[in-house]
Amino acid sequence: MKKLLIPMALAAMIWSACSKENVPDSGSDTPVFMVRFEDSISGPGNVFTAGLGRTYLFTRVERGSDNVLVMSGAFADAGCPAGDCPGSLKFQFRNIGVENFVNPIEIFGSDQSWEYKSPLSDSLALHTVSIQWVTQQGAIFRSEIIPQPQDSSGSSLSHFRILNSQLWEINERGEDTWKMEVDFSCLVFDSLQQEERKIIGSGVIAVGYR
Repeated sequence: MKKLLIPMALAAMIWSACSKENVPDSGSDTPVFMVRFEDSISGPGNVFTAGLGRTYLFTRVERGSDNVLVMSGAFADAGCPAGDCPGSLKFQFRNIGVENFVNPIEIFGSDQSWEYKSPLSDSLALHTVSIQWVTQQGAIFRSEIIPQPQDSSGSSLSHFRILNSQLWEINERGEDTWKMEVDFSCLVFDSLQQEERKIIGSGVIAVGYR
């Protein structure tokens, strides 16, 4: 009986060791994705951190009715996969062509700039980015409702820059994702309340792609 107990105890020890979750040196509880920005009305203090409270980063890639892939990442409540509920922030990137795939290194590579989608964009609005911010009160501000401001030479006074980027993990839908460190500023507009705000921010986001 003693000979039988020894192998059983050894097996239990091995199973216990193998079943423990491997925690990276940096700590698995450290949030990876976060965006903070200030706006021209309420000032600084707008912070979205995936993994704190019920906030989640939903990454998606969808082909619209115009056949252009839209790659998005949205900070929102865990029960709001569409990323359009109060207290949410969404980034949407339109592909550079009508192909049903992207080369993420080409379009999301480090040191790249994106133009904002605008009501003045052509029908496909290729290679443009949009930002949607839904306040805690439910007001929906979007960057593409109005043209972004320009200086006297016609250069945009808004910007969206990808500072660093890399391949990331598969999301909950089995889609590939791409991680980016970004810096941005733009005008956003609430069409219902006819209110305009300027936002300036930075952070680390991810989007789905294929």
